[in-house]
Amino acid sequence: MTLTASDAGLIEGFLGSTHIFALALTHVMEETLLLDVAAGQLTPAQMKVLKLTAQAQAPTVGDVATFLGVSDAAASKAVDRLVRRNFLQRVEAQADRRSSHLAVTPAGRCILAAFETVRRRRLAEVFDQFPPEELHRTAQLLDQLAASIVSTSGKPGEICLQCGVYFKERCLLHGAASQNCQYRPRKIRQAARLSQEGQPE
Repeated sequence: MTLTASDAGLIEGFLGSTHIFALALTHVMEETLLLDVAAGQLTPAQMKVLKLTAQAQAPTVGDVATFLGVSDAAASKAVDRLVRRNFLQRVEAQADRRSSHLAVTPAGRCILAAFETVRRRRLAEVFDQFPPEELHRTAQLLDQLAASIVSTSGKPGEICLQCGVYFKERCLLHGAASQNCQYRPRKIRQAARLSQEGQPE
């Protein structure tokens, strides 16, 4: 089907529905789950920082700032709060002792695991009412639309949608060639590295 100017209402309606879905997921479900699991100790933004630190390769405060879209000073304050609550720790870089990277503490990993367990159970309750093939088709459509939107930009190769944070096994935009994506899960990066090391020179 080719959309015409008269279909503008259909497009706006679709975008409105996706926006409402995203808000329901992040601002209703995840905030409610955080309240249940963390008893008010974490905000959604702080949980995102914990997830980023668990996923990324030795992230820095600058990486957190980029991820959240805030200044380095604001990111540093967010990190400091998590450090004070013993969810994160700053680890001195071996190559340059003036710099440090972030790591999740055992307490941080514990609360991440608890949150993910409750989140998966709650999402299963919501999504079980829909056929798997329907969910698969919808996910494919959203991925295709996202890639198409980014491709219309001036420099699509420089755009990052942080796919790895949301447990994509490959970069939505650049495929498995995105070896340097810091958001790709460690096990996938390790598999890619082992695969490369096993290839003949």
